[in-house]
Amino acid sequence: MISPNTDIKTLISFLVMKIKLGYKEGYGLIESMNDWCYKIDQGKLEADRGFTYREFFDLFNDKIQEENFNRYIIFWFLKIETATQRAFYRDLYSYNTESYEKCLLDTNHGELLRYLRQSRRLKHKIPLHQYDSHCHILGATNSGKSTLLRHKIYRIREKLPRSTHIVLDPHGLLAKEIYKSDQTNSKNTIYLDLDFKKGWTYKLNILDIPDREDKTIRFASENVTGVMKAVLESNGVSDIQISVLQMCVNYVYSKENPHFDLFLDLLSLKPETLTDAARFDPRFANKEFTNSNTRKALEARFNLLLENVALRNILRGKGTVNLGKAIKKGGNTILFDLSGLPEEMSKPAFAKLLLASIKNMVQQRGLHEKPAPLFLWIDECQVFVTGAYEKFISEMRKFGVKLILANQFIEQIRDDYSRLAIKKQVGVKIGRAKRTSDLSTMIVPERYLKEGQLNLKKYEWIIETHDRTTSFIAPNFLLSGKHDVAEEVKERLNQSMIDKYYVKIDSKPRNVNSDKPSDFSTDVFIDDAE
Repeated sequence: MISPNTDIKTLISFLVMKIKLGYKEGYGLIESMNDWCYKIDQGKLEADRGFTYREFFDLFNDKIQEENFNRYIIFWFLKIETATQRAFYRDLYSYNTESYEKCLLDTNHGELLRYLRQSRRLKHKIPLHQYDSHCHILGATNSGKSTLLRHKIYRIREKLPRSTHIVLDPHGLLAKEIYKSDQTNSKNTIYLDLDFKKGWTYKLNILDIPDREDKTIRFASENVTGVMKAVLESNGVSDIQISVLQMCVNYVYSKENPHFDLFLDLLSLKPETLTDAARFDPRFANKEFTNSNTRKALEARFNLLLENVALRNILRGKGTVNLGKAIKKGGNTILFDLSGLPEEMSKPAFAKLLLASIKNMVQQRGLHEKPAPLFLWIDECQVFVTGAYEKFISEMRKFGVKLILANQFIEQIRDDYSRLAIKKQVGVKIGRAKRTSDLSTMIVPERYLKEGQLNLKKYEWIIETHDRTTSFIAPNFLLSGKHDVAEEVKERLNQSMIDKYYVKIDSKPRNVNSDKPSDFSTDVFIDDAE
């Protein structure tokens, strides 16, 4: 077999043989010589320059048959002549940048590898399994962070069609862009936006749970109590208030269909609710509860929270979105656009309650069957995550949820222990900034610095995976609009969203099991009618 390392005598002998063969087959002498001189020159050139990432892919291309191995440069370098030899190297390498770099080193192309790294020409693809240890993306306004997030969601859904994606977006831009460019997944998209249609709202039962198992109820009760405490924490929460909160939440979860209205009815001493609660726990009948300043203070603070009309419309009444069913089925994208909520109190409060609801739904994933992959995308993560990131990150990993956290500046995560948790416990870190201090959770190599400051190209991002750092230019193919939903499809899609997940404000909830025909999926993830 001829390779780039073949000596010149063998090459000449081989060339003479091919000329004779070509002449017999009807080829002209000059044509045969030109053809094989070109192949020799090309082989020597390729030996000097090495092989590209695309040429490395040929090792894994099943369409290349054994008789054609000598036409592909990667087989030359690895001296592969048989299918058995190829199988050996396919076990040794994988089609990713880590294996490509290893193969370059194994074939004595360290100089080429150094050049590719220094010139930042080596693309980095994140193996999907690395998302198991979560991802953190840090990029300021106008850095292209939203475009990068859209691209990653698009690619992961493309590779894992059964995966479910929940996107929490406080500003709405990311959710709107995903919804707009959702041509291939429009039937499996749930878009929730308070401003979606004037006079309409979606409703979410934040106290819903996937089953009635004791473990589920215990977790949900502690989880929701902790989040309610965090929601009220701006004005301080006493130990006795926490105790009363826990007592009320325990009662709500003793019911077959726990919901937020029941919690509010108990705090406001609605007679039938109070009577039923006293049967569950006699303390509810005592004056220490009914006449206590603690209960009155909690009632007043939750009423103040619900003074915001938009938030009240979401939390009160029968839920129209069943998160549990949407997550369990797989293949869905659930977009929470929270831009319709005011910044001051309502948005952070609902963000925390929403995250608590999601945790309730996922805390027993995988105990009874292998679940579909679940990705939780949280833009402006500091708005949603309550308490230490270390606990939150560990919990999500335990529940089999792949976190993608994103925010603008590391200072937005004010707790030093939380920053350390991102640095130590998150496996994939992606960042773009002007100051090295902004990327303090990453290890930034010298090649990305100039006079001590970050020196990145336009839309270039640094990526660190398991102690290895490189960079990439963010893709922009989604910006062309080619992947956007066609206008006529969008109108039908919008109407489908209204029919499935929204109700008129201040109207009596409709029968959610309507048999009204639809051009879209009949899998409607909403609560069953009572």
